[in-house]
Amino acid sequence: MQNPFRDTVADAWGEPLDLHSLNASASDELVRRIDGLSRESRGAGPPPRSQCVLLLGPAGSGKTHLFARLRKKLGYRAVFFHTRPELGAPATSRYLLAQLVDALRFPASSSEHTQLDLIAGAMLSVVEGHPTKYPLTMVAQPHDDPRRLVERALAAAERRYPQLLPKYLERLLQAPFEPEAQTRRAMYAWLSGRPPSEAELARLGETQGLGDEDVLPALRTLGFTATFGAPLVLVFDQLENLADDDPARTRMMAHAQLISDLHDTVPGTLIVQMALDSEWTRFIRPALPPQLRHRVEETVVPLGFPAPEQARQLVELHLNRIPAEERKGAFPWPLDPAAVKRWTEETMTPRALIQRCKSAFDDFLAGKAATAGGAPQPAEGTGLDQRLEVLWADFVGKARTEIDRAARDGHYLDAERMASGLLTILPLVGAPARRAPGKKNRPDIRVTTSQVSQVLLAQQNHHRSLGALLTEATQIEAERVIIVREHAFAIPPTWKQVHAQLKTLRDKSNIIYTTVGRDELIDWLAAESMLSAARSKDLSDEQGHTIEHGLVLDWLERRFRRRRSGFPDVFVGPPPEPSSDEGGPDAAVPPKQPAHEAAPPARSSQQLKPNAERPATDDSSSTPKPSLTDSKSDAQPRGSVRPEVSEAEALEKIVLSQLLKLGVTATVTRRVAGARLIRLEVSSPRQRVADLDRAAADVEHKLADHQVRFEREGPRRFFNAPRSNPRPVLLDDLVKKEESWLRERPGRFVLGERIDGEVVRGDLSDGGSCHLLIAGQTGSGKSVLLRALVLSLARLHPASRIRFTLGDPKRVTFGALVESLGDHVALPIAYDAEAIVARLEKLAEQMDLRFTSFQKGRVQDIHEHNALAVEKLPLEIIVIDEFADLVLDKAYKQPFLEAVKRIGNMGRAAGIHMLLATQRPDRNTVPGEIKANLVGKVALKVQSALNSRIILDEGGAEKLLGRGDLLVDIGHGIVRAQAPGA
Repeated sequence: MQNPFRDTVADAWGEPLDLHSLNASASDELVRRIDGLSRESRGAGPPPRSQCVLLLGPAGSGKTHLFARLRKKLGYRAVFFHTRPELGAPATSRYLLAQLVDALRFPASSSEHTQLDLIAGAMLSVVEGHPTKYPLTMVAQPHDDPRRLVERALAAAERRYPQLLPKYLERLLQAPFEPEAQTRRAMYAWLSGRPPSEAELARLGETQGLGDEDVLPALRTLGFTATFGAPLVLVFDQLENLADDDPARTRMMAHAQLISDLHDTVPGTLIVQMALDSEWTRFIRPALPPQLRHRVEETVVPLGFPAPEQARQLVELHLNRIPAEERKGAFPWPLDPAAVKRWTEETMTPRALIQRCKSAFDDFLAGKAATAGGAPQPAEGTGLDQRLEVLWADFVGKARTEIDRAARDGHYLDAERMASGLLTILPLVGAPARRAPGKKNRPDIRVTTSQVSQVLLAQQNHHRSLGALLTEATQIEAERVIIVREHAFAIPPTWKQVHAQLKTLRDKSNIIYTTVGRDELIDWLAAESMLSAARSKDLSDEQGHTIEHGLVLDWLERRFRRRRSGFPDVFVGPPPEPSSDEGGPDAAVPPKQPAHEAAPPARSSQQLKPNAERPATDDSSSTPKPSLTDSKSDAQPRGSVRPEVSEAEALEKIVLSQLLKLGVTATVTRRVAGARLIRLEVSSPRQRVADLDRAAADVEHKLADHQVRFEREGPRRFFNAPRSNPRPVLLDDLVKKEESWLRERPGRFVLGERIDGEVVRGDLSDGGSCHLLIAGQTGSGKSVLLRALVLSLARLHPASRIRFTLGDPKRVTFGALVESLGDHVALPIAYDAEAIVARLEKLAEQMDLRFTSFQKGRVQDIHEHNALAVEKLPLEIIVIDEFADLVLDKAYKQPFLEAVKRIGNMGRAAGIHMLLATQRPDRNTVPGEIKANLVGKVALKVQSALNSRIILDEGGAEKLLGRGDLLVDIGHGIVRAQAPGA
C-alpha cells in the first residue's frame, strides 16, 4: 500500500490533488483577469495593458499549487510560464526571454502540441477567420503553403500593432510548421535570445542572433501574439529568495525593474508574483522605491489558512487515493479519528496538515509490516540528517533532468543558471564569492580565497563571442582569471582561432581554463535549489515542521567541505587530507566521489577472494577470465575494501600504466561501478585527444584478457571492463524506483539501468520511443528484455487503459507471460505469419476508426480524447518476437511492411504502438521501411559491426557483453545500459 499523503510539496508543472474550495477567491480572481484580457484582445484596437497581481501567504499555503490549478482549469485559454529568482544572479530581460521560450516548448494542457503551437494557432485562427475554440487545428492540419498563411498574419499584426518585431513574429509563426527537427531547434535557439551556433545561423540564413536592443521588443511581440486567444501568464514564485545580505539590494531592484518593464512594454499579459508574506513585509517592500513598489503591488491578494471543514475535506481527498479493495474502514481509516479532528481544527497550512498525516500513515505502514512477520521498519528519513538526505536525492534528480533536457535541446546550461549554482556552492567550502562587475547580461563572479579570482563562464555557442571573451580575459586586472565551460559543451575543432587563443592563454600564469563535468553541475544546481527551497520554508521534517534555512546551510557545508566535490579544485585548491578521527558517514567517502552519489553497499569478504565462486558470465567459454584484482599491479590489501572499489582502482592502474608505456600521460576524472561494468572516464590535458584515441586501440589489445573496451561519447573518453561479481538488475527494483513517474499515465516503461545507476526509461507518447526496434543475437537477452518491457508497461495500469497483442513465431517467448498479464491480452498469442499480419492490419483499421472519432470530437490525439471522454480508449501495443520470417516470406512481406508503415506514421496519436524484435539484424531482415518507422532502437549483443550499424547507424553493439547488456537510442542519443532480469 502506498502512502496517499506522499506528495507534500506541489510540482508547478504536475497535477497535484486539488481541493477547489482552498484559496478559491484567489484562483477565481486570476481566472477573471485572464478571461478579461482575452475579451479585451478580440477588438480591433491596440491590445490591452498588462496587469500585476501579488499573492502573499505563509509557507505551505498553496501558492505554487494555484499555478498547477490554473493550468488545469484554463487549458488552452492561456499560456503559462513559471520561474523563481536565482540565488546570487539578478534578473535580466534576456534570461527571462530564454526561460519563457523554454516554457513555450512544454505541452499545452494534455496535448502533444506545445504552448508555442497554441500561441501561433490562436493568432492564425483569428487572422483566417476560424473559430478560436480549437486553436491547435491551425497548426495540426496540413496547409498547401504555410508561408502565405504566415505572411497574411504578419501583415495583419503590423497594421494593428506597429511596435512589434516583425522578424521575431515571423519566426514565431513559422516554427510549428517546420518539418525538419534541426531547423526547428535552430529557430527555438534564435527565439530564446541565446546566441545560436554557426550551424544554426546557417540553417536560418542569419548572421547573428538577437541583439540587446531586440530583447524587450521580442518580449513585447510574444505578449502581443498571445493576446489573440491564449494570454501569457508569467508567474514569479518564491520571491522571498530576493532577500539577501547585499546592502545595495541589487537583486530586489533588478526584479522590480524587470516587472515594471514587462508591465509597460509587454501587452496583454498577467504578471503573477508569489512570496512569503512575512519576508515581503520585513525585507522586500521597505527596500523598493515608491514608484517601483506601486507597480509590483498593483493588486495584492492574501492567502489564508483552510477552515476546519476544508481541512477535513483535504484529508479525505488524499485518503480516497487508497484503492477501494485495500480500505478496511470508514474515514479517516487508518488514521486516528481523534488526531485527525485535532489537526483539522488547528490553524495550520495545507502542507503542514498533509505532512502530519503522512507521518502518521508511515507509522501505520511500519506497524503493518511488523504484524506481517517482519521487523518494524522506521519511516523513511528518521532524523534530520536522514531527512535531508532524502530531500537532497530529490533535488539531485531534478537537476539531472534539467541538465539532460538542456543537452537534448542543444544549448546546454545557461551561464546565469551556472553562475547561480557556483555562487551558492563556493561559500559552502569557505570560498566567499559574489557577482562581479562585467559586461551587460554576463554573470561574472569574483572569488576571494588566498587569491582574488575572477570567474568567466564560457558558455558561448559561437566562435566569435567565445573568442571575444577569451580576449577580454587577458585584460582583466585580477590575481587570477578562471575561465569555466561545461565539459559536454565541447569546442569544435573547426574553431581554430579559439583553440589558438586557448593555447596562448595556457602560457599565462594567471589565467586558467577548466571544464566542469555533468556530476559537478548536478551538485551546483541541486545545492542552489535546496537552499532556495529552504529560504522559502518549503522543506519540512517528518512531523511537518519547517526545516530552518540555517540547518540546511550547515548540513550542506558539512557535506561539501568533507567531500570537496561539486567543483574543480582550481577554485579553492586541493582538498585536505581527511583526519583519522573524523567521524560520521562521510568520513570514509573518497574525496573525488560526487556529492550526489551514494557509496556502494559493502560486500562480504568472501566476494573479495580471487578464487571465490562467481556467477556465470555471458562468455560461452568455460575458461575463467582473469580478474582485475588478480593483476600484479594491484598490490592493495583486500581486507574490508569494497570489491567494486578495488576492481576500479586496479583497472585504473593498469590502464594508466599501459597508456604511459605508449607515451600518453592521462588522468582518471571519474570512476563508476555499474551493475555489470566498471567505467573510467579518462582525460589527457597535456596531449591531443587524437593521441589518446590512437593509443586506446593498443590498450584494448594488451588488456584483451580483461575485456577492457574503449568508448567515445562526444568529447569524453572511457575505458570499460566487466565486473568479476556482477550485480543483478531486477525489474521490481527499477519499477519501484520510477513508480510515481510510471503511474502518471499508461505507456511509460523502463528499459534498464545505466552504468551510473540511472534508470533508462521511455514513453510511448514521445516521438523518439513510440515504436521500438529491438535486435540481438541468440543469448543476448532479447526475449528476456521483451518480457520485462511488457511487464513494466502493464504492471501499474489496468487492462482498460493498456492492452497487448502478442506475436510469437518462435513459440517460446510469451507462453508463460500470458498468465501474468491476464486481461491485458485480449486475444490468444499469434504464432504463424498469417495470423500476425492479420492482427497488424486489424490494428491499422482500428487506428483509422479512432482518427474518425477524434475528428468528430475535435481532438488531436488519444490523450485529448481520454481527457474529455467518459469511456477512455486503451493503448494498443503489438509485440512480435522475431519478425524475420514475416519479411523473408514473399507472401507476407508486402502486407507486413505496409501495416508497419501505416502504424509507424500515424499510430502514436491514435495510441497504437509496435515493439518488434529480431535476432538477425541484416539488410534483408531490416529493410528501410522498418528502420524508418520504428524510431526507437535497442541493440543487444550482435555478431558484427555491420549488424550494429544497421540498427544504430554506428558500431558498438558487437562489443557488448551479452545477457542484457544493451545500447539504446530513444531520441536522446545512444546510452549503454543493463536490461532487467538478464
